[in-house]
Amino acid sequence: MDSYQSLSAQVYNFDKPIGKSFGDLEYYQSRLLNNASQILEPAVGTGRIMIPLLQQGYNIQGFDLSKEMLSYCEENLQAVNLPTNIIQQASFTNFNYDQAFDAIIIPSGTFLLMTDYDEIKLALQKFYAALNPNGKLIFDLFFQNNFQLGRTNIKTFTLSAVEKITLTMTESHIDYAHQVATYIHRYEHWVNNQLTTTELETFRLKWLGIEEIQLLLKEAGFTEITISADYQHKKVVTNETEIFTVEAYRL
Repeated sequence: MDSYQSLSAQVYNFDKPIGKSFGDLEYYQSRLLNNASQILEPAVGTGRIMIPLLQQGYNIQGFDLSKEMLSYCEENLQAVNLPTNIIQQASFTNFNYDQAFDAIIIPSGTFLLMTDYDEIKLALQKFYAALNPNGKLIFDLFFQNNFQLGRTNIKTFTLSAVEKITLTMTESHIDYAHQVATYIHRYEHWVNNQLTTTELETFRLKWLGIEEIQLLLKEAGFTEITISADYQHKKVVTNETEIFTVEAYRL
C-alpha cells in the first residue's frame, strides 16, 4: 500500500478534521438510528466519522490498513477522552473480530480503494459474515465521470506561519477495461520556504455500476439492496449524481 503515508495522512487530518461532513455524517446517522447497535467502520481513517458518532452514544469499532492514519485516529480519540483500544490495523479482507455487528459503514467512497474484483468479492463475504442477522452494510460509491487524462491540480495547506504542504495531483491513467482510474499525488513539505520532504503516492480508484454492485452484493448473500443518490434516501442516481450510497441487509 503506497497511499495514506506520512504526509498524505497529515494532510487528511488537517484538511478533513473530526466531524467535518460532506453530508455523509448526517446521512449515516439517520440510517443507523439505534445508537445501541454495534457498528464496525472499516478504513476508519483519522476518526472523522467515528468520533462524532461515538460522542453521540453509538458503539463503534474500526480498523485501517494505514499505520499513519491510525496514529492520527488514536491522537484524536485521546484528545476527546475516548478509548483507543477500539481501533486496530487490518484490511478489508483480513480483519477479524470475536463479535458480530449490527451495521458496517464505509463512507466517502473508501470502498473504491479496492481495485481488484476478487478482493471486492472476498471483502463482501467478510462483511456479510461479520454482521448479525438483519444487520446492514452501508457504503458510498461514485463514478469517475470527470476524469481528464494529464490534468494537474495543485493545492496548498498552510499548517502555520512557517510550515506548509503542497499537493500536486495528476490524473495519470484510466483503464476502462478494468474500471480503474490512477492518480499520482506528489506531497511536498516546506518549512520557511525550504523543501524538507517529498512523498509520492499512487492513488487508484475503481468505479462500479449500479447493476454491477447489486449483483456482487447478491452473490455475497445480501438482500433488500437500496441505492440513494447525494445522501437523499432512495433518490434516483443519474449521470449528474456526485456520490451514491448503497445499503444492503444480511438475512
